Amino acid sequence: MLVRRNFGSSHHFWLEPAPQGSYMPGYKQRHAIEVARGIDTAHQQVSSPLADALLSLWTCGQLSAIGVQTLANAAVCEGISNESVVLLAAIGTFGQHPQNCHRDLISVVGKECKLPQGVPVVVPALDHKENPPYCEVTCTVMPPHLLLHKLAVNYTDEFKTVMGLADLDTWWSRVRPDDPRLLNNPVNDVDRKTVIPLWCHGDGVEFSTDSLLAISIGGVLSACSSIDSSMFCVAWPKSAEAKTKAGYPRSTWDTLWAVIDWSLKACWEGLHPLRDWNGREFDDGSEMQALAGSSLTPQQHRFLVWQLLGDMEYYCNTLGMPHWNCDNFCWQCNCSKIDPSRWAFDFADEPGWEMHDEETLLHFAPSANVLISSIPGGPAAVRPMVDCLHSVEFGLTALLVGGVLHMWCYPEGGLVGADHAAPRAFDVWEQLKQAYSELGTRERFNNLHLNQFCTQSSPWSTIPEMGGHAAELRHMVPAIALVASRRPASPENEHARDALDALARFYLILEHGDVFLTDTEAAEALFCMRSCLRDYLWLRLHYSETMRFPLRPKLHWCVHLAWWCRFGNPRTWWTYSSESWLGKLATLAHSCSHGTRACRISASVVAKWRLLLHLRLSRQMHID
Repeated sequence: MLVRRNFGSSHHFWLEPAPQGSYMPGYKQRHAIEVARGIDTAHQQVSSPLADALLSLWTCGQLSAIGVQTLANAAVCEGISNESVVLLAAIGTFGQHPQNCHRDLISVVGKECKLPQGVPVVVPALDHKENPPYCEVTCTVMPPHLLLHKLAVNYTDEFKTVMGLADLDTWWSRVRPDDPRLLNNPVNDVDRKTVIPLWCHGDGVEFSTDSLLAISIGGVLSACSSIDSSMFCVAWPKSAEAKTKAGYPRSTWDTLWAVIDWSLKACWEGLHPLRDWNGREFDDGSEMQALAGSSLTPQQHRFLVWQLLGDMEYYCNTLGMPHWNCDNFCWQCNCSKIDPSRWAFDFADEPGWEMHDEETLLHFAPSANVLISSIPGGPAAVRPMVDCLHSVEFGLTALLVGGVLHMWCYPEGGLVGADHAAPRAFDVWEQLKQAYSELGTRERFNNLHLNQFCTQSSPWSTIPEMGGHAAELRHMVPAIALVASRRPASPENEHARDALDALARFYLILEHGDVFLTDTEAAEALFCMRSCLRDYLWLRLHYSETMRFPLRPKLHWCVHLAWWCRFGNPRTWWTYSSESWLGKLATLAHSCSHGTRACRISASVVAKWRLLLHLRLSRQMHID
């Protein structure tokens, strides 16, 4: 048998006898040939930064399997003989059969992966390439309890880091006894030192020409990066989702929620379930049957979903919480949009609306979704956490900054002076750059133009709202507050200055505060938020005949966010890291979508993600 060997390029090769007993030209045969020649390979390390980088790019969806093979083969031709690189170069029979590169790479990396492969679940779906589109397909789900079990058993040290176990005792000791999440919570009846708090995040993300709804979990105490701490559970494309309200007999997510509910209940019990999500016994000889009834971790930990994370669209449209268009949209208080006695936009220290008391919280059922009503935890109304990113940055901050800039660039009203708006925006930008420099701000806008906060061609036709990334908006507040303090005195500028200054102080408290704010810090945060909103309300009433400074439910939620500061720093549950993780998941999903129907993409996503997590945990790969 002859072995084909690349020499210099893929178009030049030479043949030589393969070692006796070999059956195909792979990296082991190449290694045997080098040994027979007397080449010393003992000094060569198996691990390779190049191989790790190639695998990281592939599992993140930024490089194809063929690309991995091509680059690894080029490195080998350049003289790199590291075994890990040669192994990657050998996939697809050294590139001779590129259609097999993906399969071979899955096989090579998967051999050392000790994470679960996921559980196949038959779900109703839509396949638009069939007529009729309604069908049943298999979705691959990563049950949280099984994933956490494998992490605890096979990646022990990494599990402790990802879950933040070093701070577990201290964290529980600092949770206030009057925290509403402890009401009727089963964690009160067990030793909290064995209970690991989790978050559960859900949101949609665009990929290719579709949208993917993804559910993930993670440790509340984790200090790891988003890609390391976010544990993917399930995702399903919007285009393939069957809905009962659309006339189909069954819903895709009804089945998937049942699996998540079944698994999260097992997480709380700390034991592997005895039956599957349908109440059926496990197949004889299966891994699930062998694990049934045993502890999830060697230390007999329990896992409690402490907080749900997401934006208002996810809470309302997916979890079924009261919609923001409702008159009584808030599920944490009795406010109303139309009743003046409990007006939702009353930002006084003693508003007309009242927070739900304990009795109301215990009996209030705002949604029938399993994450809200079924899994073990506190009252349903306090499970979804108000997110700083979506409620403050993309709510109050965007509206306040956009309104103030519109006020400065179009001071006359109407179309009067519209020709001078662009020069005024340029002047404001020069002042902002100076303020950025004085404050040492790192996260900055690169420019300022009218279309960032209004429509330049018709500046009074839309609500002024500052666009940009959330971090840019947040860090812009202190700078524009400094600019406002130097503007000519007027009632409008004074209220704008005071609102921006109060919001800047609120952000400062969150930035420098600990995981749990002191009572003084929490009270100051609530005072700053209410002060900001009162000045914002004055501006709204002053410009009531324009579209500046509109009143939106997000402003009301900002009060609740500040009120929750007494139980923890909102910085610890804002969704910046989750949004970052979703962006990476979208890239990964896109790499799996070529030639794959939307209703069958889940298996590919799970297969690649488990390898991504394995490589990052086992090789300490931190190439994002």
